[in-house]
Amino acid sequence: MATHDFGDGNGPVEAAQHPNGGGWVAKTAYVSAAAEIQLDAQVYGSARVYSNDDSNKVRILGNARIFGNAYVYGTAKIFGNAKVYGSANVYGTANVYENSEIYGNARVFDNAYVFGNAKIYGASKIFDNAYIYGTARVYNRALISGTAKVYDSAVVYGNVKVYGDASIYGVDTLVSGNSVISGVSKIYDGAKVSGNAYVYGKAQVKQGSNVYNEAQVYGDAIIMNFTIDDDDEYYTGLNQ
Repeated sequence: MATHDFGDGNGPVEAAQHPNGGGWVAKTAYVSAAAEIQLDAQVYGSARVYSNDDSNKVRILGNARIFGNAYVYGTAKIFGNAKVYGSANVYGTANVYENSEIYGNARVFDNAYVFGNAKIYGASKIFDNAYIYGTARVYNRALISGTAKVYDSAVVYGNVKVYGDASIYGVDTLVSGNSVISGVSKIYDGAKVSGNAYVYGKAQVKQGSNVYNEAQVYGDAIIMNFTIDDDDEYYTGLNQ
């Protein structure tokens, strides 16, 4: 068997070029015959890439890297300079691309999209039709689903649940703890939501705002430069 240096510090190891695309696959990894591994893509470590048949196959394209104990299956597509590693799983019809990274015990599945320089890690799950992009970070046990979006440099972590058509974005925007963000609500421009807070409906929490503990923001409320905590509720109008 030929050898190939995957650039992981282990030097040249036994490997072969995959018959469907020519990408390098380490002897220690597994890639099914039906999967497509493009010429510059690489699969190594104990990673597994599995496809049922030629018509429903995983595609690893561009300079993508799958390694560690990662598992990619279904009809997922990993391309660009994307990396999937650790014990992460990507499956369903998920797309992971550009310079994004999925690692730890993270799961990206269904028709989710992760791209840009986004990072998903810990035990987070991104699914349904969710989009994570820009330089966003999602980690710990956060769940992002529905058609929700997390982007720009927003950070979501803890046991947060984001679903519906909610959006979290902007510089220094942070959602953490056990917060729940849903509906068509928006958290942006450096706002912070934490604790057991709920933001839902058409609510907006933006610049300079801090919503935490058991607070709720909902309805048509727009919160700016304002702090809501404990059992407070804010559900209509504009606060500046």
